[in-house]
Amino acid sequence: MTKILLVEDETELADVVMECSKAQVYLVDRIANGAKALDRLKFFDSDIIELDRQFPGLSVIQV
Repeated sequence: MTKILLVEDETELADVVMECSKAQVYLVDRIANGAKALDRLKFFDSDIIELDRQFPGLSVIQV
């Protein structure tokens, strides 16, 4: 199963992306900011990382 890390601070948009991804049989883990995304990536692998362009914490480039 493909694992996706979704870094999105807007709850409604994240919910839509997650719902569509589940329909395609993807395992989606949602995180709301860049710092938490970096922590998550230290311990768990993801096949795809989908980043919001503007979110709290670290910038997309820093992540």
